[in-house]
Amino acid sequence: MILFETNGNVSKRGTAAKSGNPYIMVDAYVHIDGVPYPQLFQYYCANDHEILPAGYYVAPVNVSVKDGRLDFFCDIRGAKKVDKPAQRPAAV
Repeated sequence: MILFETNGNVSKRGTAAKSGNPYIMVDAYVHIDGVPYPQLFQYYCANDHEILPAGYYVAPVNVSVKDGRLDFFCDIRGAKKVDKPAQRPAAV
């Protein structure tokens, strides 16, 4: 599981060139062990109903091996809302 937070801020809306389907990119911040500050990333939504409300979440991370390399996939749609975590000590 990985911890992230979002404020529901939509950073981009558009239409896919090939499929013509609409898409939405939403800002969120992942909390990585050993990194002193949350890191910005964006997650994909097909419509406004998939935008997570502001808050903290944990999401499953699936690990596999593809072409002899580790591959990590975080399923944002499987995220569960959690209480704000306690302050973590700063990395040394």
